[in-house]
Amino acid sequence: MKLNTDLAIKKWKPKSKGERASCGQSLYIQGWDNGNRAWVYRLLVPTAHGKQHKTVWLTIGQPAAEKEHGIAGGSLRLAEARELAMRISGAVKRGEASPDQIKRVLTKTAPLAEFDDLIRKPSLEPIADMDIRKVPTFDQMFQRWYDLQRKSNRWTHPASIRRPMGAYENHAREVFGYMPIDKINRRMVFETLQAVFVDHTKTASDLRIYVDETFELALDLEIIEHNPCPPLKKFTLPKRKERHHGALDANRLPELYEYIMNGKSDATFKAAMIMLVVSGLRVANIAFLRQEHYDPETGKFTIPEKEDDDHRRGFMKTGGEYSN
Repeated sequence: MKLNTDLAIKKWKPKSKGERASCGQSLYIQGWDNGNRAWVYRLLVPTAHGKQHKTVWLTIGQPAAEKEHGIAGGSLRLAEARELAMRISGAVKRGEASPDQIKRVLTKTAPLAEFDDLIRKPSLEPIADMDIRKVPTFDQMFQRWYDLQRKSNRWTHPASIRRPMGAYENHAREVFGYMPIDKINRRMVFETLQAVFVDHTKTASDLRIYVDETFELALDLEIIEHNPCPPLKKFTLPKRKERHHGALDANRLPELYEYIMNGKSDATFKAAMIMLVVSGLRVANIAFLRQEHYDPETGKFTIPEKEDDDHRRGFMKTGGEYSN
């Protein structure tokens, strides 16, 4: 029996302890009498002779609950578990990671989008291993600050998690990232950030905060004697005219409908576009619709409100729920 939907997996009940049911593509759901479930992947590892005959079973996560999903080594929906299995298989075939490395990465749990990065950087030193008796580079200190923020769950959405490192690597690392942090002066930081403010004001504003907090961490650890990062008021911020998105007059909606329906897009895209027009919801609400939000008997469609620290994409942000 092959289980091809999240609903089928939810209804499946193992007949024996540790029974596995195939979900296709060498992915299985494994269940126990106490209700525990796990995604397990049958990885075929090439031998020295190039034949794939060695089998390694990897536990890559568990079926997602209502509040979270998309976590490598954690809660995953069926499509996400399949994607993670493909990433693992590809990494092993390309020689980027061994099964043991994969197992270590899966114990850390991370957003699915960051799994490949964790594999490529298996040698990152833990925060506790940093020797503060030696003057670290700014890059080392920034990595330590970043790891602290990650462990404290400062950011939850995958895009938010990637933003600090991306801003730093794109705009500051080449300038003073590899310098000893006690050799970086105020002028160097100011000129670097001011250049970013001219073209990327929001990114520069965020980057200034990241850089400032990194220097403050070094200051608290008594690695440096002062913080050379200037306050925001010292920077010249460009004045830009706001450009709002254009609007379509309501009486042209039938015209828009015809344009969408007569286009060459597939049926799923057309349905999503019409849903956007009719409901007026955010794109994320439509792009991440889930089957359980629709009741076929009543025809009622409901999007639950966002709860607590839940960062699932597509949920309502208003504190209420949407129903139609």
